[in-house]
Amino acid sequence: MINVYDFDNTIYDWETSVDFFVFCVKKYPFLIKYAPKIIWITFLHKLNFLKRDILEETSTIIGDLLKQWGKINNNDMINEFYNKHKKKIKAEIFSNLTSDDCIISASPRFILEKMIEDLPIKKENLICSEFSNKWKLLFACYWENKTKAYTKKYGEHKIDSFYTDSKSDTPMFGLSKNIFLVKWNKIKKLPK
Repeated sequence: MINVYDFDNTIYDWETSVDFFVFCVKKYPFLIKYAPKIIWITFLHKLNFLKRDILEETSTIIGDLLKQWGKINNNDMINEFYNKHKKKIKAEIFSNLTSDDCIISASPRFILEKMIEDLPIKKENLICSEFSNKWKLLFACYWENKTKAYTKKYGEHKIDSFYTDSKSDTPMFGLSKNIFLVKWNKIKKLPK
């Protein structure tokens, strides 16, 4: 059995992509033009209204944003973001994390690989949204896509415990023996 963790608002205290966007805007104010759409997308996500058609429209907007960001992209910026935000990782709650556990998240790989660097979870056990080197969305790891991605990677390997903050992860519940809802620093087991 394997334990699977959502990342944003579960291990990380907030939305990694939103924090990263704010971080980028502070450094490069011209990116502020994307703020209204990012706020709207975050609002829809929090209300569990972010469905496939909105997600596809969103991927175009995010792709455009990332193309702009790609002009200034470098590893130093990701490292700086990580150093400023690693304190938001709630690792103390998950002292039982092991290298065999899995993180599954809608956030993009280029951010998450750095964010999990100090956690015991192996990078190959990270399932997340994927972008091409030209910033085109290849895979949105959201809603039922999380279940598809998990099954593709692990086959029928049942999840022992699944930790999440959101009902948007409901499709993962069917693969899980135990389901835990994480709110702030509290973990509550949900009935099956």
